[in-house]
Amino acid sequence: MLSGVKLELAENKRPIISLGKENFVADLLPEIYKMFHAKKNYYEVCRHLALGIFFMLREKIAERDENLTPTKQKRERLTYRIMDYINEHYAEPLTLKKISEAVYISEAHLSHCFKKDAGLSPMQYMMQRRIGEAQSKLIETSQPIQDIGEELGFVSSAHFSKMFKKYVGITPKEYRSHFSKRREKI
Repeated sequence: MLSGVKLELAENKRPIISLGKENFVADLLPEIYKMFHAKKNYYEVCRHLALGIFFMLREKIAERDENLTPTKQKRERLTYRIMDYINEHYAEPLTLKKISEAVYISEAHLSHCFKKDAGLSPMQYMMQRRIGEAQSKLIETSQPIQDIGEELGFVSSAHFSKMFKKYVGITPKEYRSHFSKRREKI
């Protein structure tokens, strides 16, 4: 149930939890977030729920690691190396060729292993990483949207808006507006 779960820290020390497909935790976290922001006295409840999820994930990851064959462990280490590389260089113009050269494997092998372990292609992972960082910047800063897109490696503001809408469902401007209105209510 928890295959594909990875917990790491981004360079700015924000936690990143990568969840596999069809994971109840992915549905639970937004509910905790809503509860935390909707009711001011629920800080402790939300903290305990988040800690419970963390410890459950840690236990499940440890159980899964014990059951991995050496071949699967090697492939998973490779996937983590690829993720690490993408996490460090996501704002740069990345290609499969550049990533494969960095981890010393062929593009085909890189794509196959990554997709098998992560459930998505390396390029999709990079795009999700960029979009996630854009979401944080849109909420936490007043930096112009075009600058955010450029900073995160998008070739144009139109490409940034198109990809953001594809992954999030609304434009960056609508996203920022939605969260600024929510902050005003709290």
